[in-house]
Amino acid sequence: DILDSLEKSGNADEYNIYGLCCMAQDLARYSTKIRVIGNLKDQLKFIKMGIADLIIADRQCIRADIVDEVKKTDSRLVVTGYEIFMGLHDLTETDTDELVERFRKDELRACVIRDKSRAVEFSTKVIKILSINNLASKRITENIFKPHTSEEIVTLSANCNECGDCKISCPIELNVDKAVYSA
Repeated sequence: DILDSLEKSGNADEYNIYGLCCMAQDLARYSTKIRVIGNLKDQLKFIKMGIADLIIADRQCIRADIVDEVKKTDSRLVVTGYEIFMGLHDLTETDTDELVERFRKDELRACVIRDKSRAVEFSTKVIKILSINNLASKRITENIFKPHTSEEIVTLSANCNECGDCKISCPIELNVDKAVYSA
């Protein structure tokens, strides 16, 4: 429904829409604009990367710690499943423009909107603001893709305790640990 709404407004090509798990597979059959980025085991890696301006979760394939992990990034979260609240406030009846403003001002980072049509209305409005601010993408560009000098790499790798977290955290499963150990 969100993709349909963006397409009707003529804005669908301005956004990258990713999907995880079974919902992604279903959406990919519906539209070629959907990028399948993995399954449930990849969810944490995707969230930690912080590249999503807005994450929409329904009632299936949701990690129990999704709220905590999203709050560590510049991403925002909307849960649409009525079965899963995860400590979030149900703002289904709240005025959509008020919610958009609260997300824009960073007063609200995550909420539940049980009514699918309201969730679509909210998501298509808030994504325009979030992508203009480009919060998540800006963080990625400034911090993760910033090239390091050889000296910086040696200094940063000196703190390595060979725990393997870098390999586990790599969204494309590179053997980052070997590179860090050898630096």
